[in-house]
Amino acid sequence: MTAAAGHAGSAQAESWNDRLRAIDRGAQPDWSGWQGATLQIAQAGEAQSFAIDAQPLTAALDAFSDQTGLSFAYTTSQLEGVDSNGVTGTFTPREALSQLLAGTGVTFRFTGAQTVSLTRASPRSGEDDVLELDPITVEGEGGSGGTGYRPPAETNVGIDPFGSSIREIPATVNVIPQQFIEDRAPRRLSELADYLPGVNLRETNGGTGNNGVIIRGFSHGGGNEVSLNGQVQRIFNNQSRGFANIERVEVLKGSAGVEAGVVEPGGVVNLVTKKPQREAALVVSGEVGSDELFGATVDATGPLTQDGTLLYRFIAEGQTRESFRDNFDQDRVLVAPSLQWDYAEGSSALLELEYIFQDQAYDRGIFYLEDAGFDDDFAPIEFSSHEPDDSLKSHSGRASLSVDQRLTEVFSLRGRATYIIEDYLSKGARNPNLNGLYIPGTNRFSGNPIIARSFTKFDGKSEQFLTDAEALAGFETGPLRHDMLIGLEYAYAENENQGQDGQTVWPLNALDPVYGTPPQVIGRAEDGVGRDFDSVRKESYRSLYGQYKLTAWDRFHLLGGLRFDDAEFSSRFTRNVNTDATGPRTKFGDEVVSWRVGAAVDVTEAVTLFGGISNASVPQSGQDRQGGAFEPLESLSYDAGVKVGLFGDRALFTVSVFDITQENLTEPDPDNLPGENFSALIGEVNSRGVELELSGAITDRFDVLAGAAFLDTEITESTSGQKGNRLFGVPEFQASIWGKYDFSDLLTPGLSAALGVVYVGEREGDNDNSFELPAYTRVDAGLFYDWRNVGFSLAVENLFDTTYYVGSQNRPTAVTPGAPINVLAGVSVRF
Repeated sequence: MTAAAGHAGSAQAESWNDRLRAIDRGAQPDWSGWQGATLQIAQAGEAQSFAIDAQPLTAALDAFSDQTGLSFAYTTSQLEGVDSNGVTGTFTPREALSQLLAGTGVTFRFTGAQTVSLTRASPRSGEDDVLELDPITVEGEGGSGGTGYRPPAETNVGIDPFGSSIREIPATVNVIPQQFIEDRAPRRLSELADYLPGVNLRETNGGTGNNGVIIRGFSHGGGNEVSLNGQVQRIFNNQSRGFANIERVEVLKGSAGVEAGVVEPGGVVNLVTKKPQREAALVVSGEVGSDELFGATVDATGPLTQDGTLLYRFIAEGQTRESFRDNFDQDRVLVAPSLQWDYAEGSSALLELEYIFQDQAYDRGIFYLEDAGFDDDFAPIEFSSHEPDDSLKSHSGRASLSVDQRLTEVFSLRGRATYIIEDYLSKGARNPNLNGLYIPGTNRFSGNPIIARSFTKFDGKSEQFLTDAEALAGFETGPLRHDMLIGLEYAYAENENQGQDGQTVWPLNALDPVYGTPPQVIGRAEDGVGRDFDSVRKESYRSLYGQYKLTAWDRFHLLGGLRFDDAEFSSRFTRNVNTDATGPRTKFGDEVVSWRVGAAVDVTEAVTLFGGISNASVPQSGQDRQGGAFEPLESLSYDAGVKVGLFGDRALFTVSVFDITQENLTEPDPDNLPGENFSALIGEVNSRGVELELSGAITDRFDVLAGAAFLDTEITESTSGQKGNRLFGVPEFQASIWGKYDFSDLLTPGLSAALGVVYVGEREGDNDNSFELPAYTRVDAGLFYDWRNVGFSLAVENLFDTTYYVGSQNRPTAVTPGAPINVLAGVSVRF
């Protein structure tokens, strides 16, 4: 995605003099497009049902304010005697406001996330047919406009399905808004993690960048566990998701068993896709950058029918790039069409389709090795143990249908069904063995620089089906508002792959690598040499859940939830299909219960206190020496803090404290004899800390996204000598700030600039705490210019070319280095 998505409004500005001259000649005022010319700073928000009757405009605005939470600034005398035709139908708040003001001669301009300035054209004294405009500033979208980084006013995905304000949610919620995504132009989720407090990179799956992160010390998203529109993706994904069709990223902190089912504690990442819009738009953009990066994106949306009940969106992206890493490149194509049908008032159906192709080889990263002559004992950041011809080609498709059906003013239904499939083929030096570099039991160089490799081929397929059905009710009894939900969910996922390795030797000198030599054949799989394996893993979930929210006097918000999951897992592995019998199928599963209780209190209009307790359970495989199964992994999370609306509610400041304990961890039985694989149920970890986040507008021209986290993680029980150790990949302190200033008033209209600083403290490289990833400070920057309907951008990451290491895979043989300075230039045109 380019750093600027294109902007509307400035292209229309020069037409207003022509319109005013036409009015002077007696023409009727034409205000169409005026809202597109004003500063478009309102968050689009979720579409909702409006039923505001025709009435005096001031009364209509009061009703609109009650429903949306928007505040209006206007002069009472200007609106005297003005009537509104009302608004009926399903719209976003901005679209509904346009309808409400249609024909009134009143225009609007957002001056904050929830504040709107109204202005009315009034006749000049003594003249019947000539209008004089009250002072109005027409501005393009070049600046952030004071709401660019402000979290959405409400969310109905994730913890709170009732469309509540984030301040009402009794838990910590971080949101990366669309404007920040556009400004940062990330190519995968991990490139945004540095700007979220308490979130760190967890590189997984051979460095293919499949959205792995560490949240409050606990790993998430190793190819799965990342939600898309509130549905957890449980297939083992070999692709790094781009952001061309992603509107925002939500992170719910703490144990989220009620919201996401069987997941690890720490939090849940939810990606929200872009939806069809009622306002027609076409944006074409391109980008070019370091490492021979070239990309292009098309984003088109609008109505397909005259009445606007059928909407579409079509997004396509193509990108190719090399890397600062040897023998590594990536090609990616995305096609994502969607249709939305608003077939009745308060009811709609949304169909989303998505196809992704990616060619990106495995990349196990670099390694940490003491006494080998490397700077700081890390191999050079460009080192690769892979070959130039290595590849991992994957094709994935997603089809999702969601239906919202309003039954009455009180009751509604909604349901979703999603099918995801991925085919992949991997060839090359996929799994290099670096163990020979080390003196056994240490991280010191053995004197042998040879990495043992073999040509490997993987051919696999993953598929997933998810469906849920929910019934919702919302009603009031006096000063109390009741919202409740009950739902059923079924999910099934399967991963199957076949592969060959061990039939060749392909040595590589780690100190003086030479690439391009062919592997040496030592035998055939048909003769039992190496592996010619077949692997199948299946999992299914049947769930029943419910939530209840009570709002009292619009100040006290209580939330409770309960969920029951019946989870089953099975796997089968055959080492050599030519010589071995089919491997036995291993099954395990459990029935688990998750719950959440929490409360939020609006102390003032700007300050909200919140607190909550939640848990999550994860069934686990393995057996003890007596052949018994293990209890599920259990986590308990405490979260409390304060949320403050600042600067006229244009920014949100959150401070939270948390404590998470996970128990029932299994570890290898210390009494295992050679060939035995029993486990022992002895293990517990704890993570606690403080997080701070500020997001939104400090002034009309200055947007900020900043955060800091103090984290204390510890393995509190262990039989393998890890007791007292810190969890890998988690710093004791991290902080970040990204600020963007609009220089339109000071220098030239449409010009803005941004500067970001990220600090991440020392982290343990593995749970044995055998090595550390050093602390680092990285500086990023951006420059943006909007001229009429064209947007230009220049983004620089790692401005001072700092060498740093962003994460590891819990071992010294797989460390992910950070990229050196890289530059990305983009241009976008809105039609």
